[in-house]
Amino acid sequence: MDYPPRAVGQNLVTQDVGDAKGRTTKETSPTGSVTYTVYLDTLHEVRVYTGWNSTTNTATVPTEVIFKNETLTMAATPAVTSGAPNGSEAISAVQTLTVYETNAAGQVTAGGCVLQPDGRDLRDGRHRHGGHELLPGAIRL
Repeated sequence: MDYPPRAVGQNLVTQDVGDAKGRTTKETSPTGSVTYTVYLDTLHEVRVYTGWNSTTNTATVPTEVIFKNETLTMAATPAVTSGAPNGSEAISAVQTLTVYETNAAGQVTAGGCVLQPDGRDLRDGRHRHGGHELLPGAIRL
């Protein structure tokens, strides 16, 4: 049986730039899409700016903010230094908040409680009082 010719040797390359700790801070995909990752070590926080547009100094998707046991997305205007986000913008215009339970070793043991800014769970629309509690039916990892 004859098979159609395959594309060979496309030489697709992802380019990474790292910081002094060896962490990727800028990644350029083979298609030219740029993702910046800003590590705010003193705050124990990481911010990810996917699809960076260097003309408008904005990302094409909401900024992802990662903490020890929660992740949120926000539409705040990024703070920029020399054409790249620096992570100093205030957390605002929060779109989603996902909360995880972790054990003493920092491993995720439960997750899946995704909250809207007003406290409603995106899974069922119920309000959660007193913070980010995981409820029965949350996705168990």
